[in-house]
Amino acid sequence: MKKQELEQLVMDLAAQLKARDQAHTREIKALNKTIRELRKNRSRRGSPFDDDDEETPKQRQKRLQRRVDDHHENALRLFKCRKNTETTPSIEEFVEENCITNLDGMDEPTFIVLIRHHFNRELADAFATHQMNRRVYHAIVHYFDDYVDVKPLEVTDEMKAEVEQVKQEVAAAAEARKYLKPTAGAFRLRGRAELEAFFNEQVVDIVNHNADYARLGVPFPKAFILEGPPGCGKTFAVERLAEHLKWNVVRIDSAGVGSSYIHETAKKIQEKFEEAAKNAPTILIIDEMDAFMPNRAGLRGDNTHSKEEVDSFLKCLQTAEEQHILVAGMTNLISTLDPAVMRTGRMGNHIKVDMPSLPEVEDVLAYALEKRPHAEFKLTPYARKLLDHPLSDVTHAVDEAAMCAARARHEQIDEADLAQAIERLLNRQGAQLPPQKPFGFAS
Repeated sequence: MKKQELEQLVMDLAAQLKARDQAHTREIKALNKTIRELRKNRSRRGSPFDDDDEETPKQRQKRLQRRVDDHHENALRLFKCRKNTETTPSIEEFVEENCITNLDGMDEPTFIVLIRHHFNRELADAFATHQMNRRVYHAIVHYFDDYVDVKPLEVTDEMKAEVEQVKQEVAAAAEARKYLKPTAGAFRLRGRAELEAFFNEQVVDIVNHNADYARLGVPFPKAFILEGPPGCGKTFAVERLAEHLKWNVVRIDSAGVGSSYIHETAKKIQEKFEEAAKNAPTILIIDEMDAFMPNRAGLRGDNTHSKEEVDSFLKCLQTAEEQHILVAGMTNLISTLDPAVMRTGRMGNHIKVDMPSLPEVEDVLAYALEKRPHAEFKLTPYARKLLDHPLSDVTHAVDEAAMCAARARHEQIDEADLAQAIERLLNRQGAQLPPQKPFGFAS
């Protein structure tokens, strides 16, 4: 037998097996439908008739109506007193698995609109976000299943318009779920309670409950600007946020995109946004944005390249949210930024980040030590020595302490190692300071 004939024989056998399997599936569905109908006819809740008695059409109508009313009341009662929520299957999956023939072909958007009109909007929203108690879910499905037995479901023209809107919302939410995956709990930023609260409210909660926000027109976190002196921990905080979200990070700084050539800086800014979009979701960190986002009103006529850079950035910013790019700007001089960049709808969230306080320095010091074997000792005296220093110095001191402990062959970082590391750090920084010029009369 030739190879082609053998391949054709295999394909024919596979097609026959597939057809036979489909026929068996249809037979099973038909049997399940028959069994279900028999059970319906025999389950006469509150009926005065025995199984052998015949039921008139009017009596059957009343019995089914009572069942419909019971499911309606039961769903609302369970929903009001619900204690926990579970991820529920889609209506298509549930109907298929349970062979509910009355609701064959019922799609999720239409079902959401039906819940809205037969129950209430709150119940429909809970179903749409898949945050519904399973018993409530079953009561709703059985309500519509029995309702079809009483009279056919009617979808009016007004409801059809709602269905189209819900379809768009469901599609947008599904697209967002590809990128915005819920995080494991709230974001924790040691030493920065206010900044931690801002990130949890404005970013993390939107990611974790994206369906709720998207339904109300907020599909993605808004861009923001962190303002503060050098070394206050602005970039460090955003990098920790990216780690928590498990998002990619792309950086823009004046050294990386600055150019003396006309149009080159604007081109590089656009390329950075394109890189962020390819690896979305992405946090795009803009360091020292005041260096290339100056107020255009104060620029001279011959400084057209700076105006072009601002225009290019604003154009990219318009589509950043759609491309799942969260823009985080850093600046020491927010007053010099172009007002068009800072206005609401673009980068309207401005957060002041000052140098860390003593409790914040101590908290970051404890956080850095938690990652390494260390002895237990009071951190306040060492945090006080690092006060008014950048947070990067705090983490660097712990790195230096780990090296001191390793050189001494210690099994863990002890108090002497940290003291030696901080002393070395302060001495090194003191040596780097420019010498003070004497003043007065020389002898």
